[in-house]
Amino acid sequence: MSKIQGFILYRIWYGDVLVYLGRTKQPLQSRIHGHLFKKPMQRSISINLVTKIEYAEFQTEADMNLYEIYFINLWKPPGMADFYYTTMG
Repeated sequence: MSKIQGFILYRIWYGDVLVYLGRTKQPLQSRIHGHLFKKPMQRSISINLVTKIEYAEFQTEADMNLYEIYFINLWKPPGMADFYYTTMG
């Protein structure tokens, strides 16, 4: 399997609940591994509850950053929208 790398937004789901939306320039597999195995500075995700991981690739880092903020405000994943409202709002 080839490594997915570039300017990537990804979503992690527990059933029909979006629990995390993130961005990365690292290989996507490495970033997801960090969530699942509690790498420092990454939100911990329970591997037993994950039902789906989706991702989108962007042409530029600016696009990736803008869409991350837009989608967090649109979908309000648990704990993430509050962070953006209090630090960026």
